[in-house]
Amino acid sequence: MKKISLQWNGAFSKLILIGQVAEGVNISRLLTRLSEDPSVVIVMETTSNIHHPIFINCIDRVIDGIDGAGNRKIKT
Repeated sequence: MKKISLQWNGAFSKLILIGQVAEGVNISRLLTRLSEDPSVVIVMETTSNIHHPIFINCIDRVIDGIDGAGNRKIKT
C-alpha cells in the first residue's frame, strides 16, 4: 500500500475511470473525496450506477478530444 501511496502522491495528474458497478455498492463518498483533489479527474461509464454532478459521464467525447499532439504521454 505504501508503494501505491507514493506513486499516487507523486503523480502530477490522476485519472479514475469507473466502469460498471453493481447495484448497492457505495463508493460515492470515497470518489467524492478523491475528486476534491484538483489533480484528479473522474470519468464514468453510463452503466456505472454512479451519479455525481462533477464526474464526467461522456467518456467517448473526452477521449476523442485527446489527440496527443500537444499532450504528454499517459503513463500506465
